[in-house]
Order: sequence, then structure tokens, then C-alpha cells
Amino acid sequence: MPPNDLTYMCLNATANLLFHDPPLSIRIWDGTPDALWQKAIEVTKLVGGMPSFQNDEVIIPTVDQ
Repeated sequence: MPPNDLTYMCLNATANLLFHDPPLSIRIWDGTPDALWQKAIEVTKLVGGMPSFQNDEVIIPTVDQ
């Protein structure tokens, strides 16, 4: 599912408040839009460690095990 307005709203709030709580993570996959990568990396530089990046292509296959 592609990112929506709420995705970017959460990233903006994290960047503006510089909070680590509540934790925020981004699910990435082979088709992650460049705009989402850029925004998430920008926020990570500001906040330091938020959002965390979760790779669907690694995680999803392990869920069925």
C-alpha cells in the first residue's frame, strides 16, 4: 500500500516535535516512493533514529515461519 497523507503528517509531527515517543517506523519495500525515502531520511537526520526503517521484503517472509 502506498503512503498516504497520514504517513507524511506523522513524519512532519515527529520532525517538528523532535520526540522519540511514541516510536515511529516506516515500512519500506521495493516500490517505496522516492518522496517517502527523502522525507524519512530528512526526519531521521533531525530526530536521530526516528523513524526506524522496517524492510517488508525481509520481515514478511519470516512471519509465516
